Amino acid sequence: IAGYSDLVNILRIVPGAVVEQSGERGAQTSVFLRGADSDGNKILIDGFDAGDVGGRFDFGPLSTTGKEQVEIYRGPNSSLYGADAAGGVVSLTTPHGTTSFPSFLLEGDLGNFNTSREQLEVAGVHKKLDYYSTYSWLQTGNSIPNDEYHVGTAIGNFGWQPNGSTEIRALVLYGVDAVGAPNTYDFYGISDNAKEGDQDLYLGGILNNQTTAEWRNHFQGGVTRKREQYHQYAPVGELINGNYYGHAILIHGANGYSAMGPAMIDCGPAYGCTYPYNNDRTVNERNLFLYQGDYQLTPHLGLSAGFHVEKETGVYYGTAIQRTNYDYVFGAHGDYRNRFFYTLGLDLGHYDVFGNILSPRAGLGYYLLRPRPGVWGGTRINFSFS
Repeated sequence: IAGYSDLVNILRIVPGAVVEQSGERGAQTSVFLRGADSDGNKILIDGFDAGDVGGRFDFGPLSTTGKEQVEIYRGPNSSLYGADAAGGVVSLTTPHGTTSFPSFLLEGDLGNFNTSREQLEVAGVHKKLDYYSTYSWLQTGNSIPNDEYHVGTAIGNFGWQPNGSTEIRALVLYGVDAVGAPNTYDFYGISDNAKEGDQDLYLGGILNNQTTAEWRNHFQGGVTRKREQYHQYAPVGELINGNYYGHAILIHGANGYSAMGPAMIDCGPAYGCTYPYNNDRTVNERNLFLYQGDYQLTPHLGLSAGFHVEKETGVYYGTAIQRTNYDYVFGAHGDYRNRFFYTLGLDLGHYDVFGNILSPRAGLGYYLLRPRPGVWGGTRINFSFS
């Protein structure tokens, strides 16, 4: 992860993940896991729901700053994460302070297209408190006119352990970015005079308690506040018959045909369009609380139960949305003679969109040959249903 400045190219190399970006660095990016819709993924940051209302998520402005680990579950797992995980789960984790002294990291990069990146990290442990904080700034001109991009990311992860069985943690993540929206440059021969911007805030608290050697409790609450804006400063191109057109471009089709001419890039007086034009594309607010308890009944059998409640409020292209969703989660996992492994899960959910839903899941694995040296060593058959 440290070798990249954004998550887009990391996700491209994940088997079963298709990444589509609408432009250069910073442009809107969607991830499709095993052919599922891009809004069917559950996106988690330290366990907090980072997606928009309805499941949409833009990976374009998400930097690798403060990302210690990225886990991708490909396939439906709604028995554990709810209906938003119909396509898969992408879970991001921020690091904790680990050194007994304050550690500092300052780094910077320079590249072509007027690209620069700076990052500062401060982390450590003091008695029962661990702390981690970081800030980064990246900017680039990209290679297309009017496609400048910048992103700033600030993260704080603070933990306190009053005793050996209890941990309290507070998390904050704030990101702000803006990227030019040049439109399809090769189709018009000119760039639109527009930009898109985001302001994203995640706040949360976690309480973990190892009540007994077998029983572990996890409480988590948080809020998400996201806003996406679009701003077009002025129209571009030549005014023809009341609308604005780009340059004459020769286009070759895959069927062997070609056509040449200007295409309309911006609407004008003919459609009653005025500039500058501003639009809050999405405004998203989430309030989340969840509980999960895990009990190790025997060394070969573990049980889980939990409760999730989430209130969603948002505006999507002018349409107001307000929903309250609940999930009751039950699960069991274990093995038999370290050769047959199983996971069973059930989610009973109530969603304002479609009412009550029951989501089962089962995963089975059997070692034909136990792990050992050799070509077929460690051969296992897996089956899953959800």
